[in-house]
Amino acid sequence: MMNLSIDQALKNAKARIAKGEIGEAHDILNLVLNKYADEVKSLNHELFQNLAEQGAELELPPENILGNLKIMYNSGLLMEVIDEAILLSKRHPHSLEIWNILGMAAVQSNRMQIAISAFRSVTKLTPSSPDSHNNLGNALIESGEPEQGIESLKIALAIKPDFPEAYYNMGNAFLDLGLTEKAIHAYTKALEHKADYAEAFNNKGNALKQMGNDSEALSCYENALKFNPNYTEAQQNFDNLIEQIGPQMN
Repeated sequence: MMNLSIDQALKNAKARIAKGEIGEAHDILNLVLNKYADEVKSLNHELFQNLAEQGAELELPPENILGNLKIMYNSGLLMEVIDEAILLSKRHPHSLEIWNILGMAAVQSNRMQIAISAFRSVTKLTPSSPDSHNNLGNALIESGEPEQGIESLKIALAIKPDFPEAYYNMGNAFLDLGLTEKAIHAYTKALEHKADYAEAFNNKGNALKQMGNDSEALSCYENALKFNPNYTEAQQNFDNLIEQIGPQMN
């Protein structure tokens, strides 16, 4: 890089910023400052000035700030995390960790619009990450927008076809839309890629029950409990179905 001209170096830094490679862009800017300080001052290079200002705005937060935010999150101080992360996201809009922590805290606090906004920011910064699209899709579904959620999940699965959590979330979206057969298919796909996925077994059981297929539903609940014996919801679903079909069996 040190053999590049100022123009070449700055173009390189600008390209890095466009790709979200903020740390690399900062390294380039600092090298240019150190090597070409006199030239930059004498030329008053406008592009450099703009990039330098942009680079300062995009500086990532110190590790101690992120560490404190994580401690708050792990301690269950979700509302405090949301308030602090919103402030930090304005100062450091290219910090994936801040946006992700904000999104996760907002989901757990049922502040879904904040979660959606946070995960949208993550997808813009990492458009090729299947996790970011899956998180956005799940937040959209939880907020009552299953159709939009499915579109995000399709992107996640296009990037990573063997993504069980994305198939599971898609199953939930289809179930919300009353598309029971599609939901069953999605849960089945999730289980193909994660055979011990207790939540997928439980929700597939719910979908099968809606279809009137009680025996297969019971089997799904049993599998959910096999892989997670402490799964209260699956146990309740199993017990309720046994009670419901008991008279019919007699």
